Amino acid sequence: PMCWLKDFAVQFHAYHALFNVSAGFQGGKLIKRLAYSHCPDPFCGPNGLSPPGHISAWCTAKTAGGARVDYHIPVEFLTPAQPRKKNQECFIMHGQYRGGIRTVAKCNTKNRTVDLRLLPTSSISITVSVDDVCLVEPIKNI
Repeated sequence: PMCWLKDFAVQFHAYHALFNVSAGFQGGKLIKRLAYSHCPDPFCGPNGLSPPGHISAWCTAKTAGGARVDYHIPVEFLTPAQPRKKNQECFIMHGQYRGGIRTVAKCNTKNRTVDLRLLPTSSISITVSVDDVCLVEPIKNI
């Protein structure tokens, strides 16, 4: 299910892919939080190379200050996070524009679609299913 992450790994040198983590992982401890893939390699992080069928990701701890905690998460416990608002960025996993990262122009929760701008300053957009995209965030230089 995460073959697109391997196929387009070069896209994720500058972006974190965001995932929802199911309750089956570590007793549901990450259920209400997003997991961020490691950059530049979503299969290798501070804990080393991920085992086969896992990605290397991090979440912030629930404690005050929210320290970053690193994990190797089996892909069967992950689903791509969906955009919720305008101006977020998405990786297109399926379809004609597969492999592209585009900015959200509009989310339609009723129809489960998202309009993505073809160019950053353009008003021309494409409409895709939310099931065909994964929310991404550019890495932040610290």
